[in-house]
Amino acid sequence: MTVLAIETSCDETAVAILRDRRLLASEVASQVREHEKFGGVVPEVAARNHLVQLPQLLERAVARAEIELGELDAFAATSGPGLASSLLVGNSAAKALAIGAGKPFLAINHLEGHLLSPFFAEDRRPRLSRQTAVPAVETDRQARRPSAVTGETPVFRAHRPGGPSVQI
Repeated sequence: MTVLAIETSCDETAVAILRDRRLLASEVASQVREHEKFGGVVPEVAARNHLVQLPQLLERAVARAEIELGELDAFAATSGPGLASSLLVGNSAAKALAIGAGKPFLAINHLEGHLLSPFFAEDRRPRLSRQTAVPAVETDRQARRPSAVTGETPVFRAHRPGGPSVQI
């Protein structure tokens, strides 16, 4: 399954393309400098910057992945938590692409995305902890490890209202 994912929960705009558990492309645009002058993130400024950055990132990600939009099986976007106006930009773009392509839209929880991101890599599988055989989440030391993990790479299941569940 090939998925185009959009992340706009705060002040960074990101587009990734994944095939099964392999990362084909990842493009990120930061707004840190834009918000420094305000002393923090201004939600409406962030949302407007997402509108500017997203089309360019989509083009670059598709080119880097060397695929056509018609090859995508689903479109995903961060559904929350995050800044409402920023989330609206990413969700609207992903839903429009999904509707236009006649493909499913997957709403992704921002926190689950952080926890699962180490399991999606270009050329590596997650390292297992020798003591517990639980996948080590080294990028986020605050993350809690699930208690019922068997050592296998987790499967992400998305449910569509009125449609089948999709496993990634």
